[in-house]
Amino acid sequence: DLKLTVRGEMDLGYHGEITTPSQCGRMDQCCAFGPRPVLMTFDGDRLDCEELSLKSTLHLVIVELDGTKDTTVILQRLTKCYPVPDDDAQRGVHELLGAINQRIVRAAMAALDCGDMAALGALMDEAQEHFDRLATPLCPSQLTAPNLHRVLRHEPLRKHIFGAKGVG
Repeated sequence: DLKLTVRGEMDLGYHGEITTPSQCGRMDQCCAFGPRPVLMTFDGDRLDCEELSLKSTLHLVIVELDGTKDTTVILQRLTKCYPVPDDDAQRGVHELLGAINQRIVRAAMAALDCGDMAALGALMDEAQEHFDRLATPLCPSQLTAPNLHRVLRHEPLRKHIFGAKGVG
């Protein structure tokens, strides 16, 4: 027992992770909350966490697709988009991670609040479509995700799920 709060565990994990070459952000630290759903809101270096209560059972299936990616390369390309985008592709990332993301998260919160898991699944599909359109062109060698798209297009699977989203 480290005698830390959840936020203390998150902060310790973050500071350990940023010493690695990938320089990932704070999203992975949500694991400190365990099985409880959490809304994480990022604003620069600020992170707010709000535990959620669900009105309906939410079944998530997390799948290892045995693909490869270089997180360091991905983060370097995405970081070049900030603070000021240089071209249309970088402006697309701003749109994706800004207004589009905020709209989808608000809609997802509403779907969770009323227990509409079908709507939540449709939002996951929509988020993946936006990611493919706006983020993938910045780093196609790492973000094309052929294994993910092969699974998402697998028709026998679709009848068993409401939606799907890859990482990112």
